[in-house]
Amino acid sequence: MIDPSTVFEFVRDKSFILAVFPVAVLVVFFVHELGHYVAAKMAGMRVESVSLGIGKEIWRWTDRGGTVWHVRLFPVAAHVHVEGYMDDGRYSYRCRMGVVLAGPLANMALPFFLFFFYSLWAGMPVQPPVVTAVEIDQPAYQAGLRPGDRVLRIDGDSVDDMRSIIRHTRPRSDSPRVFELVRDGEEMTLEMVSVWEEYRDRRGVTHAHGRVGFLVLHRPFQMESVESIDGTNVQDWDNAAIAALLQEHMGRESVMHILSADRTYRPFLFVLDADLNAHLNPYDPDHEYADRFFPGTLPDNIYRPLGLAQSLQESLRVTGKMYQGVLRVPVQLFPIDREGLRPDVVVSVDTSWIKNMAYRVLYVIATLSVAIAFINLLPLPGLDGSVMLLETAKHLKKRTLSNREKALLITGALVLLYGLVLLANFGNLQGYIGFLLEGDP
Repeated sequence: MIDPSTVFEFVRDKSFILAVFPVAVLVVFFVHELGHYVAAKMAGMRVESVSLGIGKEIWRWTDRGGTVWHVRLFPVAAHVHVEGYMDDGRYSYRCRMGVVLAGPLANMALPFFLFFFYSLWAGMPVQPPVVTAVEIDQPAYQAGLRPGDRVLRIDGDSVDDMRSIIRHTRPRSDSPRVFELVRDGEEMTLEMVSVWEEYRDRRGVTHAHGRVGFLVLHRPFQMESVESIDGTNVQDWDNAAIAALLQEHMGRESVMHILSADRTYRPFLFVLDADLNAHLNPYDPDHEYADRFFPGTLPDNIYRPLGLAQSLQESLRVTGKMYQGVLRVPVQLFPIDREGLRPDVVVSVDTSWIKNMAYRVLYVIATLSVAIAFINLLPLPGLDGSVMLLETAKHLKKRTLSNREKALLITGALVLLYGLVLLANFGNLQGYIGFLLEGDP
């Protein structure tokens, strides 16, 4: 029988990404070539073959239309061969460009359908708006917010998850935010003003946004991220010793200095739940969470059921965020800001391990699909972008380009492209080099 905890431990590990990557590549390439195939068929073209991968052929099938489908050993490329595709007299420019664009468009559409059907089946994981920790002497703490409080509304707007809180607190504003929340069954209202912070995170990415100083993270914290517990420095302690000290503070307010995004240790007020941290008493060094503890009162992210309209809306939102994250990479190379490439919620424990595993696989495939779509639109030799560029130039000149003209056109496009990337990153480069030389504290 499958042990869910063992499976999820693997799913959570980075090796999981490496394990599913070949499958993800094959799926993404198949969808890409299927886009070309369908567009060609709709245009009345004869598709002679579709190849997925390179190297030794491991599977072949001929469909009723006469197209031969090949699956090869190494899933690192794909190709659709259309009979007479380059013949201007046979197929119009518009028709041929439609076939070329269909591959990237299919990849761009894939994430939407993946998220849509997933959300209909499982809902979508969210970070519930329940406070897990409050930073000492920040606006939220000074206003009276405490761990365990559930935020209901901010400035009159309903709050469903962590994203809703971020949307209200991160914009720059000198006006107080009105928080309506529930504590121990009683509703109360607090006011707090976001403070503006600018900092460089542990990867060297610069951030600037408002914050009020509390966490809504329902996932385990690494013990190594703790500097001190109620004034006792634990940086040189092993996990067993930290677990013993945490047991002494279980169920009551404790101040822990936690390594934060700005590479400093900040004091947060926690209340640890004994049931969620039962793996610390007695301490088991072989437990899958032996190096972690759970803050707050919730053991996991919550899957929120979604109806048809909500699934459509959420799928569009997540897909749009993914587009933005991938497109932002070329203009943020020093360093790459990975936040836009990550899901809003980090599925973290095994109470819904099947849903969590499916969500991780889905997200890898969706991210890769969007990346492949945009990469294919670049004017790199052999990719759809170069085909579109050369065919467009041929269409405008109304003649076949010489090899020299093709080489100059592709080279010029690449020089322009990479020049724009370097220009966009020039302002970040000096600061990033200084950050690397500075090192982590």
